[in-house]
Amino acid sequence: MNPAGIRRFARSVVVNTICCAYLGGCSPDSAQPPSASAPPAAVSPIAVGENVLVSGQNPAWEHTEYMGDADPANPDKLMVCTMLFSPRHDQLTSGIYVSDDGGRSWDFTHNDTSSRLRGVWDPACAFGLNGAAYFMTLRIDDALAIEPDRGGYGAWANEDAEGMALYRSEEGARTWGPATELGFIDNEDITIDRTGGPFHGRIYVYGNVEPWTDMWLIYSDDGGENFKQSARRVLKETQAVHGGPGTVLPDGTLLLSYKLIKDPKLKFDDPGYFTMAVASSTDGGRSIGAPVAVAPHTQCANRNGATTPFMASDHSDGPFRGRAYIVWGEEYRNHCTLYLAYSDDKGASWSQPVRVSDERPRKLPEKGPDIFLPTVAVNNNGVVGATWYDRREDPNNADHRLRFSASLDGGETWLSSVPVSAHSFVYSDPPAYPVTAVALQGGGRRASKVKTDVFDIRVIPGARLYEGRNNGMGDYAAIAVDAAGRFHTFWIDNRSGVAQLYTAPVTVTGRAVRDGSVQLADLANVTASLEFQSLSSVWDAGARTVTVEYQLLNTSGNG
Repeated sequence: MNPAGIRRFARSVVVNTICCAYLGGCSPDSAQPPSASAPPAAVSPIAVGENVLVSGQNPAWEHTEYMGDADPANPDKLMVCTMLFSPRHDQLTSGIYVSDDGGRSWDFTHNDTSSRLRGVWDPACAFGLNGAAYFMTLRIDDALAIEPDRGGYGAWANEDAEGMALYRSEEGARTWGPATELGFIDNEDITIDRTGGPFHGRIYVYGNVEPWTDMWLIYSDDGGENFKQSARRVLKETQAVHGGPGTVLPDGTLLLSYKLIKDPKLKFDDPGYFTMAVASSTDGGRSIGAPVAVAPHTQCANRNGATTPFMASDHSDGPFRGRAYIVWGEEYRNHCTLYLAYSDDKGASWSQPVRVSDERPRKLPEKGPDIFLPTVAVNNNGVVGATWYDRREDPNNADHRLRFSASLDGGETWLSSVPVSAHSFVYSDPPAYPVTAVALQGGGRRASKVKTDVFDIRVIPGARLYEGRNNGMGDYAAIAVDAAGRFHTFWIDNRSGVAQLYTAPVTVTGRAVRDGSVQLADLANVTASLEFQSLSSVWDAGARTVTVEYQLLNTSGNG
């Protein structure tokens, strides 16, 4: 810079989300107003493939809440596990769909119907080593009376008998062996170390136990035959809620996300009720360090699983190898938006969060549009991809479809998002609820201590469906990256009249590079040595633009 320490730049025209929110600004999908003289739009490096129906073998079953994975050794092998509900049979199960051709066709290979009258919940699945696959479910037994906790690390306190089942496949998720019965962990997630490091092949299972402010991690060294409990760390002056899928770094460090309850006296969606945090284990799950704060967190008012965090890490040979990422939904300007933060020191510290989703907040005090159920993944080129359900296209903030965005600079900046699903999930009026009949208590119910001569039976919307319990779509969603670097996105829509599961491949052209440019990659970032000084800012209501004239002051002392 010059001796005076000041470098003056040309005026810059920007359209700010503040303008859009407060001044009646932008259209939902455009950062610039329409203009006859505007240059042609740049070709996006994001290419979305054909929408493919995953759940075609179960066309009458409603689908919800799903996880998925890609075989790290076979770019054509994919798996997605999901909850299924049949209104005709009033039955809730969890099952597995498998593809051997890169997602172009799918087979239904396993259905856990072990709890006929009470339901099978919270599917989780992952590929292990040498083609092995694992599938976990929760079930509340309808064939047993009250029994003590089976595993010693958690059980619901509602006087029901329940458990966690682990199924294993040695045939690429095509055939499945008998279940291994485990103690109960709610919202369970499964992560497998496939790094080739000291804990290669280790299976981690983690989640909540009653009263949902207690956490457990268990792990297996023998392919799921036996599990050991971690040394649980007591959190002083706070409580923890399990966040969502964690990640294993290239060196085998395990990172798990938490939402720390800082002040239980506040309401659930009050600012300051939660802190987003991540804890690490460097010894293969034998112990867990104290959670490290990522950012203050305000729960989105619309819930919908919006704030469930999701983690991934960079295993490429690029400049961000070892970087860990976490995404979550955050309340912002009267709507729910998607944030991301990253860590380059194994979770010891975290970057300032950046917005990933590019929806425009509506003019206050109008609410929306809301996002929910975010996911994140990193491919073999270090490209970070994220998905979320998005309501920008519906003025009523209800209908939604999946969108995808990518970052080529380690999460610092994000490309304009693109819709992935060709159809929205549409809410009808009056609502077309899938319903379920539930016997809450009464009669000679085995799990009740008191017997009565009256049944308490209620008919309610189906679990995690439409606008029923959990307010639609469940607690988590899925994204997978195959061995060739393609992102595989998954979503649910009701174009057929039934909530069915779909997928589409997404290819992102390019590789991750520092500062988003090969020309800038070797230069030092001097932002911390600059002071931004605004000289002029003028709002043009007709053009819907803000013209800002500014200069940067060198504050490093090295003028």
